Amino acid sequence: AIYDFQKTQSKFEFENNVKTYDVLVETKHYLSSFEISEISEITYGSLLQIETIKTPIDPNDNPELNVEWTSLDEKILTVQGGVVKPVGIGTTTVIAKCDGFKVERGIKVVPSLEFTQESFKIKMNTDLDKICKVFAPDNYKEEVVLESSDESIAAIENGVIKALMPGNVTITAKLGS
Repeated sequence: AIYDFQKTQSKFEFENNVKTYDVLVETKHYLSSFEISEISEITYGSLLQIETIKTPIDPNDNPELNVEWTSLDEKILTVQGGVVKPVGIGTTTVIAKCDGFKVERGIKVVPSLEFTQESFKIKMNTDLDKICKVFAPDNYKEEVVLESSDESIAAIENGVIKALMPGNVTITAKLGS
């Protein structure tokens, strides 16, 4: 362990007699370094455990040290016990403090998009819609944009797939324009 000493002064008065004493305040440190895992992005709807790396000064003197976690914007994400939970879309900073060390990480929360099935079969001259699910807060405004690899086989109109003729196509989905 390493000890930090901070010198402070205290005054004592006793019947017009003032005495000043130097007082040393001792703080014991157990770590030579403290880091958290490198993360920069998390998708909405998922949870992430941030890993901590604590390097003890003396391997034989390594008590369990608590990490204090903070999110600078809890409208974007919260963090408890190192577990990050997105609650909004955007970027904020997570701060971890332990044994006098302070580590900050900027984390971007992004929406996610998944197809509702791995593949789709539709009959010619029929339509198919709602093939994607967006994981984002209720107030998220970006639309799902679909693209067809061959518009002569399957065309996209207002987010609906229209089967025009037999064949195979790849439908690509993305958020926004």
